[in-house]
Amino acid sequence: MKQDLCAKKFFSSKERYADLINGLACQGRTVVKSEDLQELDTQTGAWRMEGFGRDGRKGKGKARDLHGILDFSGIPEELRELVQNYRIQVVEVRKLTDTSVFHTDVRQVFDFIRCSQDSEKLRELVEGDPAYQAMEEDAYEMAAAYAQAGKLVQVKNEYRKEGKINMCEGLEALIAEGRECGREEGREEGREEGEDSFARLTEMLLEDSRIEDLRRATGDKQFRKKLYEEYHLLQS
Repeated sequence: MKQDLCAKKFFSSKERYADLINGLACQGRTVVKSEDLQELDTQTGAWRMEGFGRDGRKGKGKARDLHGILDFSGIPEELRELVQNYRIQVVEVRKLTDTSVFHTDVRQVFDFIRCSQDSEKLRELVEGDPAYQAMEEDAYEMAAAYAQAGKLVQVKNEYRKEGKINMCEGLEALIAEGRECGREEGREEGREEGEDSFARLTEMLLEDSRIEDLRRATGDKQFRKKLYEEYHLLQS
């Protein structure tokens, strides 16, 4: 699912949208209430999630207003002036230093995104917060999409219980799948180094938020070899 669609669905909740505004603009104080918002606010409001690469830049870049996002190529200047411009507040989640200002599952979603480049921190996060064991589906999808963890979305129904999804179990299963592949590779090639090599590859791919590549590597030996070469993990 595309990131923008996930964000739109997630923040269609007035409670979350009010929490976002209060957390970012009011240091967590309840100034804006959900009942103060109109439906239009949560669908098209002046807040935008920033896409994430390893360097924190991706997709639409650093545009700070509507005209900076829109593609006006080929549009006459007279028509451009008819499109009303307004400022957009860009939410750079990876740069947030304090998510305790959020009081809904916005906090869990943002924390997951912030930690997604560090496999150990991510594991500690989901294991240490019981909220990850029973996430709302749109929150789960939002976290997975912005962490570039499409595999988690694909397997979400396997970890659904009473309408909620267990992110902790999903993440552990993905890591376990990678380890099992490493053990199998070690047996097939007769090298004890196989398991360690794949475990290291798993860790490096998670650190780089390349979860889709990790999923493919578990079943594609040639692609796995290519990744070993890329990360200089081939045995001499």
